Amino acid sequence: MREVVQGLAEAQAPLVIAGASVVQTNSLDAVVMAHELNRALGNVGKKGGVLPPANPPAGGFGERRADEALRGARVVILDDVNPAYTLPRSSGVLEALTRAEMVIGLSSFLDDSGAFADLLLPTHHALESEIAVVPVVSPGPAVNLGMPFVEPLYDTRAPERIWFDLARKMNVEYQLVTAKEIAGAEGFAEAARRGGAWGEAGSSVTSKAQAGRPTTLAAEFEGDYPMYFQPYLSLQFHEGRGANLPWLQELPDPASSGIWGLPVEIDPGTAKSLRVENGDIVRVESQHGFLDAPAYVHPGAVPGVVSMAIGDGHTHYGRYASGRGANPLSILAPVYEKSTGALAFGATRVRLARAGGRKDWIQFAAPDREERDYGHR
Repeated sequence: MREVVQGLAEAQAPLVIAGASVVQTNSLDAVVMAHELNRALGNVGKKGGVLPPANPPAGGFGERRADEALRGARVVILDDVNPAYTLPRSSGVLEALTRAEMVIGLSSFLDDSGAFADLLLPTHHALESEIAVVPVVSPGPAVNLGMPFVEPLYDTRAPERIWFDLARKMNVEYQLVTAKEIAGAEGFAEAARRGGAWGEAGSSVTSKAQAGRPTTLAAEFEGDYPMYFQPYLSLQFHEGRGANLPWLQELPDPASSGIWGLPVEIDPGTAKSLRVENGDIVRVESQHGFLDAPAYVHPGAVPGVVSMAIGDGHTHYGRYASGRGANPLSILAPVYEKSTGALAFGATRVRLARAGGRKDWIQFAAPDREERDYGHR
């Protein structure tokens, strides 16, 4: 770490930014290390640097594992979340949703988890809703606002309005909180027009990070299979919530240019050893299940790593997403980052095999631009 600091200190404006595109068991360690590096470089609380990290709650963050919460729940309220899709099958989420005495779904669309609901309460679409977000880290008091872009098309309600109406029916006291109340009634119209309200920065912003030697651990992987599996958030569907929209299904995947289906990305060497070409069906198997999907021989893929964008493989999500493709999250090992309880979806080892010839996979442009003489990437 000292060598890194010395090298960065020679730069005119050094800055360290950390984040995890694919969560590993030690991803939080990397973020903490980045904070320590910025503190050592004097970057905390100064122009061109970073703001101090938020103070953790009393007692620390604790493990907030969704699978454990679901297994112990008698009543499950799904507020625009889809654990039946985003958690691996081995986590027991499907059994937990089946076993619960009551499942209430709040969403704009019927999805994989909503199919288990005893009661479905349709909510506004994001463009029909107001939103108020108080930043966790900010140089001064702030609130970011988003106002409804269009009027609700159907008889839907905002989640906070649903809880308020239910509480009133039950004669239970419940305070309805709106964006206007969070931002303050005075000057709300101007704040809504600007997208938020931001107070003056404090006179001195200092880091409360304790000097010391941060501890780091190597990433952990489950299974003795030869390859690493790396599911990642797709540009089109993020964690899968956009897959029910046909115009997003028709958006070419930036890696493979695939449309109406997401492939498994493998390196040319592995493809050659398996006698696999673009579009051939491959089987990705972990110790917790397997999936079959078309292969894309990626010129930039890392040998020994199998990658796949998240988004396909829904059981219930409308006519355009249900039964289409495979869900890479379904075969993951139930491994979690210990401090936050976040699913470490990069912690699974797999093996790969050819399962058949090309079948029902469409590419917008089959030739790779990287392999042409005039390719620019």
